[in-house]
Amino acid sequence: GQLAECKTFTGWFINTRRMLVSLPFGKFSVWSQSIQSILNTNYSYQRDLAKLIGRLNHTCFIIPQARHFISRIRHFADALPTPRRRVSIPPPILSDLRIWLEFLQYAANGISI
Repeated sequence: GQLAECKTFTGWFINTRRMLVSLPFGKFSVWSQSIQSILNTNYSYQRDLAKLIGRLNHTCFIIPQARHFISRIRHFADALPTPRRRVSIPPPILSDLRIWLEFLQYAANGISI
């Protein structure tokens, strides 16, 4: 590729002049809406939780401390019997998802390299 100050690479927007790595706005918007939908309804499907966990894991590459807040969500999703069944999300998982909205905002604003 060519030399550039700003580039999207492996799902991250990298600004070499400002020395920041950030979550692209499109991803931030879709991922945040996904979480907000769960928070609004208190329900989700196992397959949707698995997709969300993958997305949140992607965020953990630049916010390693956030991994702690993904483990409870992962354990809950892994214990569900079938991917097509709608399940009620317990309050501790909802709390973790609220924290994840903040992590996503932080990642979208940019983190110093």
